[in-house]
Amino acid sequence: MIEIRGIIKDIKETRRKVEELGGELRSNYEFKDVIFSEDINNNLKKDFLRLRIYSKNNWPVKDFVLVRKKTEFKKFGKISNKILKKEFDNKKDSISYIKENFPGFKKTIEYSREGWQYQLDKNKIFIENIKEYKPSIEIEAENKKELKTLLKKFNVLKTLKEPLAEIMRRNKK
Repeated sequence: MIEIRGIIKDIKETRRKVEELGGELRSNYEFKDVIFSEDINNNLKKDFLRLRIYSKNNWPVKDFVLVRKKTEFKKFGKISNKILKKEFDNKKDSISYIKENFPGFKKTIEYSREGWQYQLDKNKIFIENIKEYKPSIEIEAENKKELKTLLKKFNVLKTLKEPLAEIMRRNKK
């Protein structure tokens, strides 16, 4: 899978376009991402932990999900590999796990978002209202050609070339 995130002008317009193209709404979700880093400068471009705390979702996951992934940004799009994914029943257990297994990692930033997941053929599309930032679309496709084709169908103002967590960290300074 290859994916890309881009800034959009309007959530309602983008959702309408996805549905017009035959996209099927799969989920409406809300969560908070709490980011942990061991980088002394809090640079989140290379490595970080993300504790996602769901307040609303219909996915078959627990409400507290810890992920560590390595993302490689290409000229067009990005490829992410999950190194760790662990689910927890509560925040206390998830924080204890981080402290025990990643003692050098400290809380860096947190931010929230609400989103809508669509399935369009074999592709996943996430339209999100990222609090204290901008509305976005994230497209996951099987290959670069399909990703480019889909991206052209939406009014994307610009694509992101670094992790959202890093952008949010800089914006909250």
